[in-house]
This record gives sequence, structure tokens and C-alpha cells, in this order.
Amino acid sequence: MIPLLKHLSPRARIAMGQIALLVSVLLLAVALGMMPSPNDATVDGRAQLCESIAINSSVIATRGDIDGLKAALHAIASRDRDILSIGVRGEDDNLIATEGDHEHGWAKRKESAQGTCIEVPIFSNEKPWGTVEVIFRPLDRGGFVGLMTRPTAKMIYFVTFASWVLFYFYLKKTLQHLDPSKVVPGRVRSALDTLAEGLLVLDNEERIMLANHAFAAIAGQNPDEMIGKRVASLAWVTGTGEVPTFPWTRSIAENIPQQNVMLQLRD
Repeated sequence: MIPLLKHLSPRARIAMGQIALLVSVLLLAVALGMMPSPNDATVDGRAQLCESIAINSSVIATRGDIDGLKAALHAIASRDRDILSIGVRGEDDNLIATEGDHEHGWAKRKESAQGTCIEVPIFSNEKPWGTVEVIFRPLDRGGFVGLMTRPTAKMIYFVTFASWVLFYFYLKKTLQHLDPSKVVPGRVRSALDTLAEGLLVLDNEERIMLANHAFAAIAGQNPDEMIGKRVASLAWVTGTGEVPTFPWTRSIAENIPQQNVMLQLRD
């Protein structure tokens, strides 16, 4: 990872640092329970469904219609794909009606995650009559795949990718408006201004970071106003009319000094 970061531009590294801070804040908010979990709403909906099943079963149990109770359980399970099985258990702990492989699944309810196995009491004539037991599909897949496919993880993926793109281009625009004159210290600038030869200092984007007085006089411009401009925008003279390959472009691309290259500039 470290060798890879060395090949990234400073703008990309700054964007990655900002994303790391943003994701850290999101994870802290999740750990503190400040972000609502989609699973909580699903568990509440399942609990309300079980309450409805219990009320309906209470009415049927009062009439003693066991066949009607089994038919109702079958209809409910067939309409909700998240329901794996339903069981109605009497006060004697015996199953009165079931839908699906309920007995085997309910025996393992202690190993199930929250919101998978729900139990609701049934009353008949205001007296305990039994319980409704419902087994739902797990809310999340288990293991590493389940952890990575949770809604919270998907949100972090999206925020990370979208923020990197936005931060990258935002920094590209912002850094262009920073004062480029601060790149070269004042005492160095004063020393370079004493040279009789023209001198330009460029950055990797071929923007002028410094133009001494000798070069500014040749170009007929104010040295402070030249800072931040692209060096290719100056009045370079080419005999062929084609766009030349400037020596600084080759130097930046190949990381090799360019010497004894003749250029012409209209003064």
C-alpha cells in the first residue's frame, strides 16, 4: 500500500486522508447508535405481524376450529416469503397446528439471531390459551459475506467512492486558487532576481511558480502577474507552425534534465 501511495499525486493522497476521516466519523456514529438500522424497522414489522397472527389465532381458538387455524397459518406463510414456519403451541407445550418444519427449527431458536424467532401469547376468554411461534429468514447473511453486504457497509462503500471523486476534483479546483507565490521563499526570489539571465520555475502542471525580473522584462510582463500562468501561454515562436514539444514537458515526463535546447520567444 505504501509504495502505491508514493505514485499518487498529492491531491489524491489528501483526498484519501479526508475520506479516512469521514469514514471514521460514520463508523463512530454507527457504534454510538446514532444512525438508524434498517433491521430495526424489519424486526418491528415482524413483531406487529406476529401480534396480528396471535389475535387471529385467538379468535379461531375460541371457536375450537383447529382445521381453520391450520388453514389460516398456511395462508399467512404462503403470502410472506420471509416466514419459514409457524407453530401454535398449547398450554401443555404441545404443538396444535404447524406450517413448515417448525418443530426442528424452533428447537434451535437460541442459536438464531435477533428478529428470527418471535413468540407471542394467545388468550381465549382473557385466559392464557397458548402461544404463536414464528420463524423468519435471518435478517443478514452470516460470515464475512454477510458483514460486507449489510446496509451500513453498502452505505460506507458508496460514501467512500462518491467522496473520493468529489474531494479529488474539489481539491483540483481549490489548489489552483492558492497563492503560488508562496512556493518560492522571498529571499530565494530576491537572489534569483539578481541574475542577468532569464529564469522560470515551473511546477509539474507546467504553471509558472517564479519568473525573475530578467525573464519578465524579455516577455514584457509583470513578474507577479505571470505567477500561476501556464508557460505554454507565452509568445513562443515556432518556425513550422506546429505545436512544439517543449523541453520542460519532456523533463517532467521523463524525469531527465534537458540541456542546450534552443527556443525563441517574441519579446
